[in-house]
Amino acid sequence: MTSQSPHFVGARPPGPVAVLQLTLHNAVLGHLVQAGQATALVFDPAWVASNHRPAFTLCGTHAHPASANLFDRPWLRADGLHPVLANLLPESGLRAGMAALVCVPADDDFALLAALGADLPGALQVQALAPAAIPPGVLDFNASAVTLALPATTAQPVFALAGSQHKLLLHEDNGAFSVADRQHPGTWILKLPSRDLGGLPQNEYTASRLAQMAGVEVPALRLLRLGDLPLPPALHTNPDEFGLAIQRFDRSARGDRIHAEDFAQVLFKTPAEKYSAACATALGQVVHGYTHSALANTQQLARRLLVNVLLGNGDAHLKNWSLVYPDKVHAELAPAYDLLCTQTVLPQDRQQPWAIGGCRDWYSLDFSHFAEWGRAVGVPWRVLRPQLLDTVERARTLWPQALEAAPMLETHKLLLRHHWKNLQKKLQYGL
Repeated sequence: MTSQSPHFVGARPPGPVAVLQLTLHNAVLGHLVQAGQATALVFDPAWVASNHRPAFTLCGTHAHPASANLFDRPWLRADGLHPVLANLLPESGLRAGMAALVCVPADDDFALLAALGADLPGALQVQALAPAAIPPGVLDFNASAVTLALPATTAQPVFALAGSQHKLLLHEDNGAFSVADRQHPGTWILKLPSRDLGGLPQNEYTASRLAQMAGVEVPALRLLRLGDLPLPPALHTNPDEFGLAIQRFDRSARGDRIHAEDFAQVLFKTPAEKYSAACATALGQVVHGYTHSALANTQQLARRLLVNVLLGNGDAHLKNWSLVYPDKVHAELAPAYDLLCTQTVLPQDRQQPWAIGGCRDWYSLDFSHFAEWGRAVGVPWRVLRPQLLDTVERARTLWPQALEAAPMLETHKLLLRHHWKNLQKKLQYGL
């Protein structure tokens, strides 16, 4: 048995196995083997031995101390997928819709990954292999392989995007949008309005524009009237409602794949752990310790943490922060996304998922907590303070007038203004 063979319990796995092939930037990275509920990600020896392999996950890059032997043995999971793979899949309502489209059970991560594997977040691609196509060494334990049923062909392209909000992929050509298909790659994401939460696209559009005014890097975005788009009739959308179109930072304008991973993937945390398994300090230490433009990325991270407080965004969990690999090797902080004023959904909410310098409460937070966060991350206060002062000054001078003209619902604007008044004066003025 080779060192790369998956070591399932016993001499051989119970029953037949299924195999998926994983490619990254057109090179075979490895194979994912499923036996019962267990999975093993078996890395391709040639990919492991390459001195020029592109980044798959942050702790596998040369900058990280774990990279030396991270891929020497298969990644085994007794039940389900490794978090790096599990976090590629949609959640909740979006998962149910995509699973129904490709006719696989919504709770079968392996089958869903196989069905959606042609268009995943980042640059990874996955496809099911017939038994005859499985390379030597992947099944050295002499298991019998089965062929996964391929998803039925649909007019609507299938894709995997994280999150639960219903989405479509759009193709953009000189400012004109159409629904993506196999000849026209989806370089924009269209977030559809929620049936339960009114004005959600307008909320996110406004929050993103305010964040941009405060110095936060965000992708290009458009608020589009649904009646102006050639959407599939099956969507049953109200033509007078709006959707939010966001340019993908993991695709080039031509549709080329750019690798990216959210922080649940970076930290090997399951989707269920996205609110509880990290802290703002851990994010800062990763960004400052292992990204290519370490100081600039950490300053941007601090600015975003502050803007989330100023916006009253209580949904900045692990999957709403990402790294991107623009040169295929070095990690950078990805543009900000999923920015919201969540008080419009939870009016009694007054805290963020993680503490900053020991404080989670928006209305108790001040600059001393950011200074403590900087010390824990290892960044001098003298290089963080000017960034935070600039953020506060931009928000104080630009946001009130911008909010007046914003498309956010008037009730949401009232809640956001109320939130601003309740923030600590020390935070509002950067004292």
